[in-house]
Parts: sequence; C-alpha cells; structure tokens
Amino acid sequence: MASEHLRMAIQELEAKLREQLAQAAKTKSGINQLAELAGIPIPYPETEEKVTSRAMRPDVFYGKSLQTAMREYLHMRGPQTGPATVNEIYEALVAGGHQFEAKNEANAKRIIRITLTKRSAIFHKLPNGSYGLLAWYPNAKTAKAAKAGKPASPADDETPDDEGEDVDPDDADEGDDQEGGEDDA
Repeated sequence: MASEHLRMAIQELEAKLREQLAQAAKTKSGINQLAELAGIPIPYPETEEKVTSRAMRPDVFYGKSLQTAMREYLHMRGPQTGPATVNEIYEALVAGGHQFEAKNEANAKRIIRITLTKRSAIFHKLPNGSYGLLAWYPNAKTAKAAKAGKPASPADDETPDDEGEDVDPDDADEGDDQEGGEDDA
C-alpha cells in the first residue's frame, strides 16, 4: 500500500515537472524570438524543435472538440516550429487525451484530414501536405479566395467554434471494409 502512495506521488511530480518544462520551453522560445529580432544567434536552439508529447499534459485535449484541439496543438507549435502532418497531429492529440470516436487510427486520421480541409478559415494546407494555422500565412490564398484572385483573410468565412466542427465518425467509416469485408471469401 505504501508503494502505491509513492507511485501516485511520483506521477504527480512527473506531471508537475512536465508543466515546468513546458513553461521553461515557452520562456526559452521568447528569448529566442527576442534574440532573432536583435539579430544575434538564438541561445536555445533546442527549444525550437517540434512540440513533443512529453512536454504536453496528458489531459490538455481531453473533452475538447477535434477542431479546438487541433487549433490549440498548432498554436502550441507556433509559427517557429511550423506546420504539422496529419500523423503528427493525431499523435499529439492522442498524447493530450483527445478521445476519437472513430473505430480505428486510420479513420481518426481521415476525420482529422476532413476537418482540416473543411475549416479553411482556420487551417491552411501547405504544398508539402502539412497543415498550419491560416493566421501564420497572411498572403496565402484559400480555394475560395484564389478563385476571386485575392489573399485569404481569416475573417472571410469564419465559423463559430461549436458550429458543426466535428465530422461524424460514421461518415469516415464508409468504404473502409476492404480488409476482412463481407466480400472476402
């Protein structure tokens, strides 16, 4: 029983340490930004690496909608770290406690891809296939803006956070029965 209390104490301290490390990384990143503005070498280049699941609280995305969780994750990465692939977003959301309603990982990733594509007022797909926040790319053109020949504006087709933001997992499951489907004999 004493060992159980010690394990719980260790888990609490590890969670506290993760939060402290995340705060230290934010501070270092701020110092790096100021150094960059001053034209001097950045003193903490290791902090400009991608946000990892170790620096993230295990419940940071728990109970949040998919769109909100993805936006918060990309915001955590920031424009210095830059855009993320669907795989990186999926792994970060799982590590942050987001609960997908999809049947499996492939369907969850498909739902992420659909949401990123449908919410072009928030997310922007780069030519290399990764996604960032549209706000990072003020001169980017959305599909709608490209047709009109003007740069995208985040206000062009904003949608409130809670309005139709998640994709029905059942929609993403259709046509997925390629392996082990009923037609296999």
